Amino acid sequence: MLKINEDRIRAEMVEVGRRLHEYGMIAGYDGNIAARVAQNSFLITKAFSSLGYLTEHDIVKIDREGNVLEGDCRPTGEFRLHMVAYRERADIVCTVHAHPMAVTAFATVNEPIPGYVFPEVGIIFGGDIPVAPFGAPFTPEIAESIAELIRDHDALMMARHGAIVVSRSGLFDAYNKLEKMELVANTYLLAKQHGRVESIPADQIEILKALRTQRGLDHKPARE
Repeated sequence: MLKINEDRIRAEMVEVGRRLHEYGMIAGYDGNIAARVAQNSFLITKAFSSLGYLTEHDIVKIDREGNVLEGDCRPTGEFRLHMVAYRERADIVCTVHAHPMAVTAFATVNEPIPGYVFPEVGIIFGGDIPVAPFGAPFTPEIAESIAELIRDHDALMMARHGAIVVSRSGLFDAYNKLEKMELVANTYLLAKQHGRVESIPADQIEILKALRTQRGLDHKPARE
């Protein structure tokens, strides 16, 4: 079994937090980051982290129930959100939750980000980026609200509450998905100001789906 380099993962969490803040996808105490390091062991940001100024001391190790295994801080109150993603997806290694402005605007009006207006969205995300039902922050309800959708999507929005993305390859991949979501959301909103936005023709969508498959971006969801 490949040994997990926890020091490297902690450093990557710090860097991803900095990038989220720099790109404007979080403000104040928004967002949280988690990474799987064993079957029942996860690194996660502490409660009320300012992710843009995260340090490795602000990252704790917990089990699925939120019990602290290492560290002297409380984990984020939204740890359940991440644990539901890991429960539903045995294939993923990390999760990132943030509040990108344009993405959150889509989530606030309960409008999916269309998957086949921009070709890269179809390839990266495999279709529309959906919106999960509303749940109050920090509650089991918001955590369970993503359960069904996360099985088939690497990225989704939560009503009035930003987005969560997952990755099978690592934290920088998860960050890149969030950055792409926000760019696409902004571009789509701008395009709508100039007229009707059409989907890519159906025959071309089939080509995009084939390209996604060729690049191994399709996953076979598995529940733990």
